[in-house]
Amino acid sequence: MTALDLAIGNYEYVARYLPRIAFSSPASEQMRLRTVRRPARRVIHMELHAGLAILDGFAKLGPDWDGYGALPLEPGTIANAKGVLAMLLAECPFPDLVPNSNGTISFEWESGRGIASLEVGATRFALFIKSAESRGLSVGGVIGDLTEPLVASISAILFPAQNSAPSMTRIEFRGVNDASV
Repeated sequence: MTALDLAIGNYEYVARYLPRIAFSSPASEQMRLRTVRRPARRVIHMELHAGLAILDGFAKLGPDWDGYGALPLEPGTIANAKGVLAMLLAECPFPDLVPNSNGTISFEWESGRGIASLEVGATRFALFIKSAESRGLSVGGVIGDLTEPLVASISAILFPAQNSAPSMTRIEFRGVNDASV
């Protein structure tokens, strides 16, 4: 059973065991999430199924799929992207998924607060986040360095939790004076 099977079937199980099973390619066997907390946003089954279908479609792209000499996507890249998608959907809105001509897959977001792009390959990743107020943050490394707190930073910067304003409605109940009726 893979992390994706578990994500589709039982979110609680995934949240508990994803660090050990999310990435299945040999190059990423050392993938470990440093912290696992119950995410504020549950995995939405439709989003996960849609994302998996898109990634399965990318896996069918052959050499020169873009007409400009693009590389086909390796099985390790697809496997890593599926594991990353399961992890991302626990924290972030559904991203734009984009195959790249260099054989990687990009996950992209844009909001009124900024932009983010996460590029995943067979062994490495690169993350760029730029808020409206900053010059941007760029992080990269081996796929095993892609941790839940790093992924959560995308959501924290681009899609912060909305604090609700206190109620402005005041309701009072007053007794009825029998003499005035």
